[in-house]
Amino acid sequence: MKRSFTQVIKNAKQLICTVILTTIFLTIHGVTIEASNVIKMKTLRSPKEQIKLVINGSGEYKVEGAKPATIGNGEAILTLTSQNVNIIGDITKFDCSDNDLNSLDVSGCITLTELLCYENSLTELLLDKNNNLVNLSCDYNSIESLDLSHNPLLKDLLCPYNRIKHLDLRNNKQLTSLYCFSNQIEDIQLADENAIEEILCSGNELRSLNLQGCKNLQLLECYYNNIESLNLATNSKLTKLSAKNNLLKTLDLSNNVKLTVLSCANNKLTSISLPENSTLLSVTCFNNQLKGDAMKNLMNSLPDINGKSITGEGGGEIMIVNTSVEDKNVCYKSDVKIATDKGWKVMDFNGDYTERQAYVGEDNPVSGVNGVKQEPLRVSIRNGKVAIIGSFKCAQLYNANGQLLLTTTDHELDTGCLTPSAYILQIDGNNQMKSMKFLIK
Repeated sequence: MKRSFTQVIKNAKQLICTVILTTIFLTIHGVTIEASNVIKMKTLRSPKEQIKLVINGSGEYKVEGAKPATIGNGEAILTLTSQNVNIIGDITKFDCSDNDLNSLDVSGCITLTELLCYENSLTELLLDKNNNLVNLSCDYNSIESLDLSHNPLLKDLLCPYNRIKHLDLRNNKQLTSLYCFSNQIEDIQLADENAIEEILCSGNELRSLNLQGCKNLQLLECYYNNIESLNLATNSKLTKLSAKNNLLKTLDLSNNVKLTVLSCANNKLTSISLPENSTLLSVTCFNNQLKGDAMKNLMNSLPDINGKSITGEGGGEIMIVNTSVEDKNVCYKSDVKIATDKGWKVMDFNGDYTERQAYVGEDNPVSGVNGVKQEPLRVSIRNGKVAIIGSFKCAQLYNANGQLLLTTTDHELDTGCLTPSAYILQIDGNNQMKSMKFLIK
């Protein structure tokens, strides 16, 4: 019996040595022994409260820190026994959105291809171990940085409403959709050759945007930034561009033959170059510096849409001025006629899209003394004051019943003393007469 017991001890020692040596051998040769896939998270919710998950993968998952102890594919409602919850199993899709999470660790789940963790309280998200990740949605958090250099298969990225300042996507050549609006992004670095079709990056702090590698780009929304120039020469598939509220001075769209919707209001544009045989159906370009030949060229380059059935908001309209502010665009009646002859509706934004109205254009410039052209009179109403721009003899203000209220030669009228009603302003200029009706609410 003694010899038999000694033999058992000897065999056990040999087995332990074999396991240790095998582990060392596998490690030396680059082979690792993987533990079970696990996702760890921490919620601000208290025990006995609930969280909701949506999971897909192998079909059975162990739960730690909540009940029930095991769950399957699909939606699962878990009752917390701890603020720390672990989900163990081969997970491919994990949706933990809107669970008040302040920590999420997916580094232990290498099978993960789709992660949805939006509407939480996350300040960081580490994805360097998730090489198979294809779809990521992490919007409505407080994430300050996002390293995606280890996710070469990523196709869809949704990260709006965070605090991201820099976005490096040079290793994400398969990316097709980029939604990163409403952050603090100062620069976006894209792969020299990529598959991007949609970029929504509005509401950031971008000063430039390099899109030369985006040959499949169809939708670009980059409004409310500080972009000074846009080179869209290689983006021939672009169909919609919204670049309003930037610092653009010129906009060359001559290569964007498929463009149907253009929004570039509130910039500093002195010229817009449209492609020959343009397919445009909607243009919004008020509050720029378009006038003279630049305005005429823009109208001449609009496509003829007579007889076309155009649906959708703003279809068949060119929003050329906003008379509720001091718009620096100058659109004459002759410019308006060029557009209307092609079937376009020339519109005045009038302070709000819902208040837009047809625009007839300013009076064409007339020859004054010695044949010098005089700029037409312009009227701007803002902040309770009426501003008359241009040379004039006098202005007369009437109420809705035609009663003369005042006569003035001042260029600015204070409407603060007027009661809410409709009024008519008649201006006697040099060889010009201008009348306009306005409403004080």
